[in-house]
Amino acid sequence: ILIVNSPVNSSYGSNRIRFDINANIPGKISFTDNDGNENRLCNNCVAINKTLSLRDGYHNLIINVGNEELNRSIFIDSDEPRIIKILPKSKTYVNGTEFSIKYTEKFLDKINILYRNGSSLISEDLVGCDSGRNVLCGIDIDLSGFNGQAINFSFNVSDKIRSVNSKINTLFVDTENPVISINSPSNINQTRRVNFDLEISEIVNDLSYIDFNDLRLSEKRICRNCQFFNRTKTFSIGNHSLKFIAEDKAGN
Repeated sequence: ILIVNSPVNSSYGSNRIRFDINANIPGKISFTDNDGNENRLCNNCVAINKTLSLRDGYHNLIINVGNEELNRSIFIDSDEPRIIKILPKSKTYVNGTEFSIKYTEKFLDKINILYRNGSSLISEDLVGCDSGRNVLCGIDIDLSGFNGQAINFSFNVSDKIRSVNSKINTLFVDTENPVISINSPSNINQTRRVNFDLEISEIVNDLSYIDFNDLRLSEKRICRNCQFFNRTKTFSIGNHSLKFIAEDKAGN
């Protein structure tokens, strides 16, 4: 009679595997692994209890005592997932964006992202993420329902045995384009010194304009981190077709 108390058909988080085997008559106790080679545990014994180191991965073990044998299928993953970096960075403005994670995991099971505003928690699985070292995977999320709000997000990376959570990042959601109100200039003849009187619906990173009558078209910055602008600009004599551009912190 052959009794194998350990290992059992299971997954192990350590590559140190205990072999606890009993037989009813003395004999050689051994096992074969995936390579088919015999690994002797003891000679002329009825019991063995020792720990051996096996490689990470799947093992189909055949344990032998005399003419008797038992099979054991085990999986070993001794390393937990490692999260290297997550994006977007904390305390940044986003307008509905790609969330990404860089990680190392040899036997990846799944990755999911969790994000919340207050008590509302949402979880979404990432699709097509690979196992390996320094792997990058991402997901696009529509954040229009959180416009004007702050959200927290984190990633969870799981192998077949354990899960690891990333740090929690905070984002400020802004999915609406800034609106520019042009009080001046108006579509009338002007002197060379033209008053710019502009008001934007929110504080923007950059406020600029393009003069389509310039020989070299380029954006000319008016101000940064501003919501109002009231100053005089000097232009050459002739027609000028102007376009004003405002970009907020979320890139709208």
